[in-house]
Amino acid sequence: MIKRLSPTAAGILAALLLLTGCTSDDAEPDATPTETQAAPAPVAAIDATMLLPASEMPPWNDAIVWQEADAADLTAIPPTCTLPTPESLGAVEQFSATYEASAAEDTEVTVSEGELRMSGSNTIMLFPDEATAQAALEAYEAAMPECLNQEGDRGLITDDPAASSWTGALDCTIDGCGDNDMLFEFIGVGAQANTVTLVSFNLIAQDANFCSDPEICPDPRDPVLPEVYTSLERMNTP
Repeated sequence: MIKRLSPTAAGILAALLLLTGCTSDDAEPDATPTETQAAPAPVAAIDATMLLPASEMPPWNDAIVWQEADAADLTAIPPTCTLPTPESLGAVEQFSATYEASAAEDTEVTVSEGELRMSGSNTIMLFPDEATAQAALEAYEAAMPECLNQEGDRGLITDDPAASSWTGALDCTIDGCGDNDMLFEFIGVGAQANTVTLVSFNLIAQDANFCSDPEICPDPRDPVLPEVYTSLERMNTP
């Protein structure tokens, strides 16, 4: 998205001087321009070593112990949110990793049968240029509410300039769920230069210890967005 810059303070001052008939001698010298951070250089290639290791996946709480898992052999419940495929958005290369949380007693979430059942994933994508990557980010963000069964932006947790994080909660109808179980899903997506990353995880429980209301939770926890930026940095660091 192209942002139109507003006139600088010096430009406004010059216009006022012309209108009032003041000479340039009356004007103070322009301030020294501030140094701007250089944009990340385009990434030439990505590989599987850039994926988040299990130790860098979102730590929902102290009971979570992530371990890498084969998607075909996942014992945890797989995610239910189906987003656009990287290929459909123009990605020229992609790598993915899947994870599961080892069964553990969770002191903060009431989990079915006393066991924590979670699965997660990280996908990194390479696009031909920055414009295509930005369009892919916007496509993912536009698809999130419907994918997570939310209305409008109700599922939006955090919206940063280069990334956003989302959550959804559904009645759990998967075999093995209890009568009052819910399926909670958390997804973060971000773009930098010509790369995009997705980080997600879910859990089945009767309640979730997440709060985004600053009046209720002075220090709300975003369980996904920090790992999205970590993933982007891994791709964009030479």
